[in-house]
Amino acid sequence: MTEKKANYTDEMVATISEVYMAQCGIDGTDETRKAAMESLAESCDKTVASIRAKLSHLGIYIPLAKAEKSATKRTTKAELVQSIADFAQNDNEQFFESLTGANQNVLKYVIGLQNQVSDFLNDEIESDESESS
Repeated sequence: MTEKKANYTDEMVATISEVYMAQCGIDGTDETRKAAMESLAESCDKTVASIRAKLSHLGIYIPLAKAEKSATKRTTKAELVQSIADFAQNDNEQFFESLTGANQNVLKYVIGLQNQVSDFLNDEIESDESESS
């Protein structure tokens, strides 16, 4: 039977452990941990994923903080359709019911056009008021 070749020598494991703990420790930031892993990967001719796996196997890897999810609420199609109906000043729900099947990007495009029309009309009103003064 063939012998399995070790991916990491004992010397490499000791070096990786010492360097990672010295640079990162418990108080290390995400930036220092990431930089340490990149440096170790380069010096050991391994990938960052391989270094991370070895550190995890050794039980000393400290995961990077997960990015916080955006707390913004996603706009639903129904809300977009309601916005279009409000702009049209039409309370007849059945009139706009078919729009709920439209692609959300199309609805957003229509609302963008509405905003442009609204801005244009507001500018016209302002210019008429300034001319009459």
